[in-house]
Amino acid sequence: PSEVMDLVIDQLRKDKTTLIVCSLVCRSWLPRARHNLFSVLNIRTRLTSVQRLLQSPLCTIHPHVRGLKL
Repeated sequence: PSEVMDLVIDQLRKDKTTLIVCSLVCRSWLPRARHNLFSVLNIRTRLTSVQRLLQSPLCTIHPHVRGLKL
């Protein structure tokens, strides 16, 4: 069941490399991997660039962002 996969992927939240691999395995794993990968964005560039990215109609990560670190 998908709930079990979500729990497994959640256990990998500190292992970014493995989460990236999980996001490429299959479409059903992508949302949960992104949920963990993009929960907090570390911003090392101009804030306007990040703002444009998140406001873009093509952006698919903004539903997963719960915090920003400057």
